[in-house]
Amino acid sequence: MIRKFRKTDIMLIVAVIAALTVSIGYWLKADRSINKADVEAFIQDQNLDHVLIHQVDKSLYYIFGEDVIYAFKDKQHFSKSGYDHKDDVVFGGLIKGAMGLVINDPEIMKQANLYTLTIDGTTRKYNYGGEKYLVIADERIWNPSPQFQLSFYDAEGTELYHQE
Repeated sequence: MIRKFRKTDIMLIVAVIAALTVSIGYWLKADRSINKADVEAFIQDQNLDHVLIHQVDKSLYYIFGEDVIYAFKDKQHFSKSGYDHKDDVVFGGLIKGAMGLVINDPEIMKQANLYTLTIDGTTRKYNYGGEKYLVIADERIWNPSPQFQLSFYDAEGTELYHQE
């Protein structure tokens, strides 16, 4: 005997399939998130001392060491950049959608209150609070050939630093 499905039966089946799909997607995404214990284990594996950890989201942490910047997603997926303290502003940990900065210039750290990031002719403004270690999260940032302009400004609008 052949059974006919009613509209309510079909709608119930579609709702169950949709709920399962959402649940599986959530489980897969949650499985890829990292936590502080993962970050601490990575720091210990890399033998790092005196680090600053900056969490960008559930799957990305920036780890700033004395002369290195890591963009850490997990033990197999991380970016490592060494840097020289002589540079005024150091770029590192460049990945799709983010980069780390180390500000070594005391004038920028004391006087700047704003920075701009220009990519593809579009400028976005960000508040700056004098941080030595800074992460810029912007979906327009792309590796391996980043093309951007970064400028820091004081309260009067005077440009303190510019990098192309």
